[in-house]
Amino acid sequence: MVPGVSKKNPEATVRYLAKRHKTTYKNELKATIASISKQVSRNTAKRNEAIYRGLQVMGSGGSNVPIRQARKAKAAGDIFVSTSGFNSSGTNFGHTGVYRTTKSIVHAPGAGKVAVQQSIDEVSVGVGTEYMKVTKLKAKTRKAVAKYAYRTYLGQGYNYMFFANKLHDGMKVTVSFGGVVDLAVTLNPADRVNCSELVWASYKKKAKVDLDGYPKNEKGDAAAFPWDIAASDRTKTYAVQL
Repeated sequence: MVPGVSKKNPEATVRYLAKRHKTTYKNELKATIASISKQVSRNTAKRNEAIYRGLQVMGSGGSNVPIRQARKAKAAGDIFVSTSGFNSSGTNFGHTGVYRTTKSIVHAPGAGKVAVQQSIDEVSVGVGTEYMKVTKLKAKTRKAVAKYAYRTYLGQGYNYMFFANKLHDGMKVTVSFGGVVDLAVTLNPADRVNCSELVWASYKKKAKVDLDGYPKNEKGDAAAFPWDIAASDRTKTYAVQL
C-alpha cells in the first residue's frame, strides 16, 4: 500500500506498466518493488560512506550526527540530493530540490506537505548530501529552470505516486481489474508533485534535459528518484556534505 493513495491507483499503474513492458502483472510488481529497494540501498550506501569519510577526516572525536543544514549553492538551478528523505513505511530513498537562488531552495518536503521555497537555514539534509550543477547549459537557462519550478509547483500537495512520476501529468488509463471491473484511473496527478519529480520535470520541460540516470535497459523507467538525478551524465557533483 502507498499511504494516502487508493489501492486501485498503484495497482492500475503496475498493470499499465506491465502492458507497456509486455510482461505479467506479477513480474512488473516485482520489478517495481526491486527498483525502489535499489534506491533505498543506494541511499544507505551514500550515507554510510559519508559518515565513514567524515570520521576519517575529523578523527575519533568527529561527529556522525546524520542531519545537517543545507549549504549555499554555487548558482541558481543547482541541485542537492540528500540522504535524508521521505519515509514511506520506514523507507528512505533520499530527497532532492533545486536552488532558486544560491541561498533558497524549491522542493517538495514530503508526505502531508506542499511544495515550498525555503531558505537554506530552514532545510535539513543528511550526511552524504551531494551538491551538483547541470552541465552543458548556460547559467541563464539553469536560472530559468529554477524559476519554472517555483512558478509551476509551489503550493502543490505531495504526489504519493512517486514510482510513476515520469508519466504524463494527469495521465488517465482504463484498467481491467480481474476482468470484472474497468476503471479510469489517474496514474500521475497533475496537481501533485514529489521531490524528484519537481527537479526532473523542471529540467525536462524548461531545458529539455532528461536527468534520469536510471539504467535505460532496466525496468523502473516510469520514475525518477533522487539518486537517479545524481547518477545522470548531465549532473556534476561539486561538494559532498560530511
